[in-house]
Amino acid sequence: MSFIRGLRYGFLFSAFLWVVILLVCRSCYAEYDPKMEETYLAIILTEAAGEPFEGKVAVAETLRNRNWRTTGFSGVQRRDLKKFIQNNSRWKSDARHALRLALAGSNVSQGADHFENTMVYGVPKWAKGKRVVSVIGSHTFWR
Repeated sequence: MSFIRGLRYGFLFSAFLWVVILLVCRSCYAEYDPKMEETYLAIILTEAAGEPFEGKVAVAETLRNRNWRTTGFSGVQRRDLKKFIQNNSRWKSDARHALRLALAGSNVSQGADHFENTMVYGVPKWAKGKRVVSVIGSHTFWR
């Protein structure tokens, strides 16, 4: 009897473990969400406004390579974000085109999942152990 009870608890535990694993894995990968497009454009605009078009594409690719997660981009935390976007509306079409290229699978950033404006901020501590894969404008891209 105790053997059967042990089997049942073992089954329940393994079922519980699989549910946890599936939930964790599901949260690790996010797909492109068209409802978030304005946020994606804001990230590209704020992070690469003064960069050449190739740099905007590389930022969009980095966003894609992070599975469309929008955390960790300091530009979208600007207090004057709406005003910044309005004042730079001429770049919005560039940002939209860069986003489309990233969605189509472009690889300007060479698979980068991090970047920093090293000309302004220097090399960040988090870059230690990462490999530089591309330098575009004032941004360095790492993987």
